[in-house]
Amino acid sequence: MNLCLLNVITLILSSLLVNGLRLIQEPGIHNSPEDIHFVSFNNKGLPLMAEIGNFPRPVLNLAQPKWPGFIGKLNFTFPFLQTVKPDDIVVVMDGGDVLWGGCDMQAFKDAYKHIAESSGASIVVAAEMTCWENQCDKVPPMPEWARNDKLISNGLQGDHWKEYAKCKGHWHPKNTTYGHCSSPPELKFLNSGFFMGPAKDLIPMVEWSLQNYARSTFGDQSLLADYWMEHPRTVTLDYNQQLVACMSDMDNAKAYEVKSWSGKPTLWNNQFNRPQCFVHGNGDGWRDGSFKNIVQKLSPTLDWKKLFLKSQSLIARSREEWRQEMEARDLSDF
Repeated sequence: MNLCLLNVITLILSSLLVNGLRLIQEPGIHNSPEDIHFVSFNNKGLPLMAEIGNFPRPVLNLAQPKWPGFIGKLNFTFPFLQTVKPDDIVVVMDGGDVLWGGCDMQAFKDAYKHIAESSGASIVVAAEMTCWENQCDKVPPMPEWARNDKLISNGLQGDHWKEYAKCKGHWHPKNTTYGHCSSPPELKFLNSGFFMGPAKDLIPMVEWSLQNYARSTFGDQSLLADYWMEHPRTVTLDYNQQLVACMSDMDNAKAYEVKSWSGKPTLWNNQFNRPQCFVHGNGDGWRDGSFKNIVQKLSPTLDWKKLFLKSQSLIARSREEWRQEMEARDLSDF
């Protein structure tokens, strides 16, 4: 995609953004007094986190009625980033399988600042156990600042994640972008279901991903993973789940539980003995029922079956769209 065409698309989408955005909670998010914006995507209704988990802030649904495939998240995010102040923090989340676990909002903000200061990077992206749409055999090991994080008692030992991993094995075919856990297992692979940072730094990342979308292996995740590898001083991962916990290839029954905290149901991270901020029910976390179990316990009075089936339908449709796209690009046998 050349820059001229990208600018035209941006102008069109910006117009749609101004006239057609659906606000989940209260209006005026563009002038948030705290200079932090939460955005998500669901073209069939509200993102799941707006209905489950008592999220305490407004969330903007950027999706338009017709979902254009995985490139949509980038297309919808790019013009929005240009409507807020350059230094504003923007949190971008998937709509069908990301929930608020219930940590203190100030703790969430402090965790982001801590990661940014420790790493020197301003953009923080979710980390997961599974290699998917990453350059599996080239992804760097967990950095020392994360392994020796002062907020973690005694730091992380080399086999820390082994106790909480539920891997299918170490499987990274050479020069591929798919596989399972590393050996030993670590949360060191990028997951694009959650990322955050200043708008001024997110804009170049999203713009680069749009301009290079033709090199995507599946969707936006492979682009963000490549950008991270090429810009390690700008982008880092949430290696210790201080912002978001990705559930794929995790022993979720051991790693997480819902219990009462501050008078409300809260997702507790047993690995670090703290309330979990966000949780992403990706991969096996969705398929093995762990995410559904958390949904039930966080909001026991809601019609979770209806919500879960709606979200499941959206994800199934998304996968079918991916298959069609791969067939069109002759990559279905990847």
